[in-house]
Amino acid sequence: VVNFRHLYYIYIYTQHVYIATRCCLLFIILLAKFSWLSSGRNFNSSSTMAVQRGIKKLVTGHQQREGGGLVVRRPIGGEISHCDPFLLLDHFGPVDNKPGEAIGAPDHPHRGFETVSYIISGSSQHKDSAGNSGILKDGWVQWMTAGSGVVHSEMPSDEMIKNGGRSEGFQLWVNLPA
Repeated sequence: VVNFRHLYYIYIYTQHVYIATRCCLLFIILLAKFSWLSSGRNFNSSSTMAVQRGIKKLVTGHQQREGGGLVVRRPIGGEISHCDPFLLLDHFGPVDNKPGEAIGAPDHPHRGFETVSYIISGSSQHKDSAGNSGILKDGWVQWMTAGSGVVHSEMPSDEMIKNGGRSEGFQLWVNLPA
């Protein structure tokens, strides 16, 4: 459960305010899922008071390569190491790919956490060891639970490989209760 008194407020510096806004909205939704909703609070209650909070820390996520060479920026799980229940936040792109250039993350395992993937632009194909598969497109979100373990891949869609195009998105890892 998130303790709001000690919550890190994160301003994700990107080239587009639009991206930061969407990241913040998803972050708020996740906070609601893991804190307010689990506590049974009533959002319409007169006892709910608005509290002003300031930004606690500004960070620039460090860059690193993941999967098949995809460059990501990671503010949570890098510069901010403790933001329970969030393990990491990766932002990739924007990158303009020529036909055949798009890269992703080939088969890799996950266990004990959930991934929330949001595609801002482009399209990505997901496949996993449970037999699930699908294509995520602009504005789509995927929430994958990898409780006891799953092997999956996140690769550019056939359309992205054939035609190229801009790809951008982010992925948030959420810790599951023990």
